[in-house]
Amino acid sequence: MTETTTSHSGDVRIIAPVIIREILDGRVCRAALPNGKLIHGFAERPGVELKEGAAAKALLSLCDFSKGEII
Repeated sequence: MTETTTSHSGDVRIIAPVIIREILDGRVCRAALPNGKLIHGFAERPGVELKEGAAAKALLSLCDFSKGEII
């Protein structure tokens, strides 16, 4: 299930489930969307732990599905 939200700048974003596939460093990973597309995920907020194989949610821009903030 996908949710939508609007950022403080007015950009419409969606929240999508992802599976973390590979950790690139402490804040960046490769994650898979439900359709299998790989994206670059990044963790900006404190307390977000990236763990390979874990299910998570990503905040994606409708204009760019190549990256998303892991929330």
